[in-house]
Amino acid sequence: MSPPADSASPMVSIIVRSMGRPLLGDAVESILRQDYDPIEVVVVDATGGRHPPLPDSWIARGVRLINLGRPLPRPQAANAGLDAARGAMLGFLDDDDTYDPNHVSLLMRHYNPMKPLQVMYAGARVLDGEGRVDHLLHHPYNPIMLMVNMYIQTGAALFSRGFLAVGCRFDESLELAEDWDFWIQLSQYAPFIRSDAVTVNYRAALGTSGMGVGGNIDETSSEPMVGKVLAKWAARRETLWMPVKELLADAQRALASGDRERARTLSDQIFAKYQIRFALEPVEGGEAR
Repeated sequence: MSPPADSASPMVSIIVRSMGRPLLGDAVESILRQDYDPIEVVVVDATGGRHPPLPDSWIARGVRLINLGRPLPRPQAANAGLDAARGAMLGFLDDDDTYDPNHVSLLMRHYNPMKPLQVMYAGARVLDGEGRVDHLLHHPYNPIMLMVNMYIQTGAALFSRGFLAVGCRFDESLELAEDWDFWIQLSQYAPFIRSDAVTVNYRAALGTSGMGVGGNIDETSSEPMVGKVLAKWAARRETLWMPVKELLADAQRALASGDRERARTLSDQIFAKYQIRFALEPVEGGEAR
């Protein structure tokens, strides 16, 4: 059951960065069909003024078009949406992706009005060029692995407006991977809650970022930006990784000394706390790997 449609339900704002592509209609309609209320849709014109006008039926339902009068790269368009959104909880949906009708309501089941900073995310179906499910993006929350792998799809999460007050913004020096960097920023302030549901349809093959699947892969443009994000967070990543390395070293020493039970216990501790699994097996020479 979704939250009741009354003043006790916090407003959720969904930001759509748009180049005015034909699939925009599918994206916005999927937001308007949400079984949660109140919800607002903010469409950001990234074209610089060439965006087609919004249908009257959308305007009647409160959909707003934000036009800053200039073309907006991905991070600038995202920040324009953050500035315009009025909800207590915020989220994004790319203009070629869609939500299931219960996406917002399922995430808002985890909403805690006593927490000023919170993030909830669902799983995403990664679709190929024919609309078939290529794989699911629905990994358990792990702040260490988030430092090396973008496993939360852009449209899959809702986050508190309070993150803006502590300075979280999209890094406008990043041409790509700006959403990954943004999730890492949020992870410095609060753990994320993962919903068991898979409620986002990510048309990864139809985008133009070069970071999708199929024809939407361009390593020449994506790798420099990925490298920039990795370098930006290198010190923080090492700080988070240090306790894992210490536990792993203890497990390796236990295995090398023949104490397989202790090695297994330490390995289980690593997995329980950090959701990281290592294969601790003896190799030639009696050492562990």
